[in-house]
Amino acid sequence: MSTYDAFNEYEREMWSSPRAASYDQGLTRLTAHTVSALLDAVDARQGMRLLDVGTGPGLVAEHAATRGCAVTGVDISPQMLDIARGRVPDADFREGSAEELPCANSSFDAVVGNFVVLHLGHPNRLAAEAARVLEPGGRVAFTAWGVGDRNRVLGVFPDALARASVAPPNDIPEGPLSTEYADHGRFEHLLRAGGFSDVTVCEIDWTFTVDSTQWWDTVVASTPRTGGLVSRQSPEVRERLRATYDAIVAPYVGADGLATFPVVAVLASGILR
Repeated sequence: MSTYDAFNEYEREMWSSPRAASYDQGLTRLTAHTVSALLDAVDARQGMRLLDVGTGPGLVAEHAATRGCAVTGVDISPQMLDIARGRVPDADFREGSAEELPCANSSFDAVVGNFVVLHLGHPNRLAAEAARVLEPGGRVAFTAWGVGDRNRVLGVFPDALARASVAPPNDIPEGPLSTEYADHGRFEHLLRAGGFSDVTVCEIDWTFTVDSTQWWDTVVASTPRTGGLVSRQSPEVRERLRATYDAIVAPYVGADGLATFPVVAVLASGILR
C-alpha cells in the first residue's frame, strides 16, 4: 500500500455519507464560480465528448451539458452520483476513482475537474489517466484553491485550528498538502509530467458573501479534512474552535452581519499532443 492509499479510502468513506448532500447544499455556491472558466479552458462546445472527473453533485456536468457537450461524470461517491443524476439526467455518470478512471483509452475530447486534485492521494495518477482517456489534441483543465490573504474564505479554518492548537486525531490518514497546487509551478509540472503541453496556469479571484455562522456549519458538515477534524473533537474543544473562528472572521463581517471573504482559485490547463 502506498503512502496515501489510506487517505484515498478515507475520502471515499467521507463522501459516501450525508456530507454529499451537505456539500451540494452549501459548498456549490462557492465552487460554482470557477465552472465557466474551467469549461472555457477546454473550449467546451456542441458535440464535444467531455469527462468531468470528481463530478460530485454534477454542477460542472450540468453547465457542460447546456453547452451541448456529451457529458460523462465520474465520482467515488454513490451519494454524489445520485445527486448528479438528478441534476443532469441525460449525462453518463459512473462510479470510480479519478486515479483509475472507468473509461476507455482515447474516448474524450476534454477532461475537467473542479477542485478534485485536492481530494486525491496521488494527483499524478489523475494527470496520467486524463492523458490516457483523451484523444490526441484533447484538452485538460483542473482547478485548485489558492492560499494566503487572498483566499480567506477557506483560510480562516486552518488559522482557527492552529490558533486553538488543535491537531488532527490519529484516525484521519495523512494526505498530500491541500495547498500544494496553489503553487503555479507545481500545478504546471503536474500536467507536463502527465504528458500535456501548452500548459498555462492562471488565477481566478472574487469575493464571497455568507453568514459566518452558516459558513462554519457548512464547512464542518461537508468537508472531509476540516469537517472531519472538527467533528472528532470533544464538545469543549469544538466550542473553543468556534470562538477562535468567530474572532478571526470578525474583521470580514459588515454592518449587515454578513461576512465577505476574498477568494482565489488556480486554474491549470493543457493540450495532449
